[in-house]
Amino acid sequence: MTIITTSTFALLAYKENNFPVLVFCLTIVGALFRIFLLFNKNPAKKSFMGDTGSLALGGILAAISVVLHKEIAFLFIGLVYILETLSVIIQVAYFKKTGKRIFKMSPLHHHFELSGYGEVKKLCIFFCCYSSGIISYRILYRGYLKMINLEEKNTSIRICKKWLFNCKKILNKLGYDVTLNAYDDLSTDEKKQLS
Repeated sequence: MTIITTSTFALLAYKENNFPVLVFCLTIVGALFRIFLLFNKNPAKKSFMGDTGSLALGGILAAISVVLHKEIAFLFIGLVYILETLSVIIQVAYFKKTGKRIFKMSPLHHHFELSGYGEVKKLCIFFCCYSSGIISYRILYRGYLKMINLEEKNTSIRICKKWLFNCKKILNKLGYDVTLNAYDDLSTDEKKQLS
């Protein structure tokens, strides 16, 4: 997952013409490819990262998001990391309060292991979480910012209508049939501007 997340930050750095961060991200991606995809073929027993390496990579990703000014984007892009961390916090707090466990084991990937999920199935689950984080980022965060930058003097009702229209366009591109009555309330000039 870190390879995908760091690649996403590399793409963001490229779009912003921040080439030092781009080179750094690609270096991290290359190192992870070398170590974890070359040496850790199934069964993955040869190279184990542990807490030291994973915390270092988490710190690197957080630093990259700060340098790129994409801290909020990191909440969406790093959704898997947030879920893993929350599973530990929830497990510890619930166990201290009740003496019972919510998950079989935390962090979340160990719960999936003990539930009988294989490596491929766990990876698919986390990739779906990652994909939903990216889609949420594209729909909610970036669409909202583009809308605000287009017309800063709009009333909040007009801004909400534009945001809904952008969500409709994205969902229609994804294959969902969505209709909005708010689009009909816009003037002809506003409809042209949104299209």
